[in-house]
Amino acid sequence: MRVGKLILAILLPALVLTGCWDRIEVNDVAFVLATSTDLDQGQIRSTAQIALPSSFGGAGSQGGGGGTSGSKTYLMVSQTAPTPYQGQ
Repeated sequence: MRVGKLILAILLPALVLTGCWDRIEVNDVAFVLATSTDLDQGQIRSTAQIALPSSFGGAGSQGGGGGTSGSKTYLMVSQTAPTPYQGQ
């Protein structure tokens, strides 16, 4: 029983304190804020609004920005196709 507790005492911190080896940066993830699908002259138009986290700034942030230009904190992407399953 004592050996089991010792092994648990050694392994538990190793499992909990492993760090963030598989962490994904916020700037590498696309956060979709809104989507829309419309019928436009017989074609299907799909639009997505994607957040740009690097242009949000943050508490106490000055300058920087991570490579985005302009003052918008979002990106609008739109595509038109004959069917919802077919892209260009």
